[in-house]
Amino acid sequence: MQEKYLLEKCDIKKLSITQEKIDIYFKEKLNKYSDEEYLYWDKIKYKNIPEWFNDNKELWGIIKIMRTPNIISPIKTETWNFFKFWELQFSKELLHEIDKNTSWTFFTSISETDKKLFIANWTLEEAISSSQLEWASTTTKNAKEMIQKWKKPTTKDEQMILNNFHAMNYIKNDLIKKELEIWDLLYLQSVLTKDTIEKDEIWRFRKDSDNIIVEFEWKITHIPPNEKFLATEIKNFIDFANDKWSFDMFVHPIIKAILIHFWIWYLHPFCDWNGRTARALFYWYLLKHDYFGFSYIPLSSTIKKSSRSSFIMSDWSSAERCCKPG
Repeated sequence: MQEKYLLEKCDIKKLSITQEKIDIYFKEKLNKYSDEEYLYWDKIKYKNIPEWFNDNKELWGIIKIMRTPNIISPIKTETWNFFKFWELQFSKELLHEIDKNTSWTFFTSISETDKKLFIANWTLEEAISSSQLEWASTTTKNAKEMIQKWKKPTTKDEQMILNNFHAMNYIKNDLIKKELEIWDLLYLQSVLTKDTIEKDEIWRFRKDSDNIIVEFEWKITHIPPNEKFLATEIKNFIDFANDKWSFDMFVHPIIKAILIHFWIWYLHPFCDWNGRTARALFYWYLLKHDYFGFSYIPLSSTIKKSSRSSFIMSDWSSAERCCKPG
């Protein structure tokens, strides 16, 4: 039986965290480890800490308290435990900056020529980087030349990039004008997978008989829920994506877009190309909600530059750090 991927755990059950220690945590600005850097125990255990702490376990115990999920999401597990999430302390300021720089106001301050240039570059960069995240083996220069000169793909990797390019154009030209439907999910996946996977894996959701699992370093990181559960929850996902499900409090559109990305990744509705579909829908939601500045930001380029990109995109335990079933 294949081994499951497990994060190193730190037992903090017997710790007694005092208010004094929590005050020191903020006074010494140790919250940077929980917020800006968002470190896990495998890094926290090596950090230098103030002498007022007995050991690094106390610091980790406080970080765990600070990260306690307090907002219930619509995403649930097969055992009907709803995932919860929380906003990091610096997120409100960050989201405010994003609002200022990616909203319609920012978009209208740019000339029509610059708009077209920026969007064309974004579509191209995102198509290439998103494919390279999935191990497409080709240089950025060659990929750009293929698309800009309308050359026919000669390899599967080049086809992947061209598919991504068509998918991004479909989103910004067509999909943002309408509500999301089941058909749109299937069509989007068909565009992304054209001539790259088996034809019988396109235009349908995965079945239990497909035996789909998510792996990292040859270990199981996620076993997607069964097809009956998927059939029910994909409808709930569609409602949420179309803003037909509301929280009891204000949740920022960018946070909702992140939840959309996570939900698709968790459900893993297709036999393949779930990651690209999730990133595409992230863009769709934000562009539909007037965050036109995201038309200039190829997020996959940033993810690709991260030394942990493959872990972030494929490891269930990593996703569990910010969104947990409760």
